[in-house]
Amino acid sequence: MKILAVPHHVTRALEWMQLARASPVRVDTFAHLWFALIALVRFGQPKGAWDLTRILAYLAQLRSGAGGHPVLGRARIDALEALFRKAEQARRLLFHRDDDTLITDELIEELEDGLFQLIEPEVARYRA
Repeated sequence: MKILAVPHHVTRALEWMQLARASPVRVDTFAHLWFALIALVRFGQPKGAWDLTRILAYLAQLRSGAGGHPVLGRARIDALEALFRKAEQARRLLFHRDDDTLITDELIEELEDGLFQLIEPEVARYRA
């Protein structure tokens, strides 16, 4: 892999994911994973766009792909959209209400897995 060729938004997402893995506190882990998601999907998006708007636009790009060839399958993208909507609700409750009840170990695992599903096609373009 040409590591220097990997775009900044991908390396930034990986850095946030590394911080998430190192955190012993569940809400910190979740927050770092959320920041990783935003770092990944914000590339090429308007600066003032809402998080969920950015995420859905990014998923739409994966759905349509280059030349109309989807990057990920429809069912997989639909599942990721549902996951990220659930995570956004958890983020909203945490950041605006100091309520972490939706942040479960299961959600954290699903969010990390979802991020890897998004990062894989990004990194695949730069494999030697």
